[in-house]
Amino acid sequence: MSNFQFSFPKQWAFVLNPVVLPGIDSYELAPNLTLRKAKQHEVVAIKQTLACCVGSPFNVPRELNYETDRHETPIGPNSKNINAIPLAVGDWRYHIVTNEGDQNGLYRSHLAINATAAPLEISALTFVGQGLSGWRGDSASRYFRDFMPLPASHLSIADLDEARETITGFEPFFGGGALYEQHPEVQRAFLMYDSLSMLPANSEFQVIGLFAIIEMMITHNAKLEDRGDSITHQMQTKLPLLMRRFRRPISTNQHFGDVNAKKVWSALYSYRSALAHGGVANFASGPLQAIKSAEAAAEYLRSVVKGLLRHVLLEPLLVLDLKNC
Repeated sequence: MSNFQFSFPKQWAFVLNPVVLPGIDSYELAPNLTLRKAKQHEVVAIKQTLACCVGSPFNVPRELNYETDRHETPIGPNSKNINAIPLAVGDWRYHIVTNEGDQNGLYRSHLAINATAAPLEISALTFVGQGLSGWRGDSASRYFRDFMPLPASHLSIADLDEARETITGFEPFFGGGALYEQHPEVQRAFLMYDSLSMLPANSEFQVIGLFAIIEMMITHNAKLEDRGDSITHQMQTKLPLLMRRFRRPISTNQHFGDVNAKKVWSALYSYRSALAHGGVANFASGPLQAIKSAEAAAEYLRSVVKGLLRHVLLEPLLVLDLKNC
């Protein structure tokens, strides 16, 4: 009888969202932190854990996201047929991030990666060796609600490079880091953004939460006697200035067409105010026409917040100065 035992990483996380790596099997996200395809015995451990932790009232296979590919075929102007195509075993989408460093490495990296083009959900299902060490059911459940596999994220090397740079940049701002006490608002902003993942993707509270992050980072309490100091005016003037410094530009015209940035931010803030006061947004007429729809507004705000989170790691003093001016 063989006494052979499989070796598991010191600490590791299953990547809950299905991803496809760009022609590579592994990528070093940081020293001691590696994204790679799961080995066979790790896949077994993942499947056993999903079977225990994830409910399936309609007997939808929990492996659907990782062993099948979503295939969409248009069948009309506003409809499509969706099928799950089985993947070859070698193409299965079970990926893990291994951590051989400090115990906070996975969670710290998860917060940082949220702000990049390579969002990897590595906080919901974590292991120490072979045993389960962490389960965030509220985060995990959104990946197992459909009867069809989720669309896979096809990552590029540039996406992964951005993830690595953001992980490195965020480390000094995380609790105990060299810049944490000087800039506690940075960690708070990343935590606030992470908390939005608990909301349904189409929740109107997403918009309010995204605005809360922007306001916390770049605005101060307006002086009532100074109309030029209003929150709306601060956002209209400060955000375009800051966005011009983003490494990855965000085009307002690409999202909303030929509309100037000031008009867009005025409409976005009107939308935010309507939601906050229980109003119903009307995108068919009036000022909100400029931002087209709730989906377009949320997508744009999310890209701006992610850009802001990445940029504050590069120029924290500039962002702080903008907030105070």
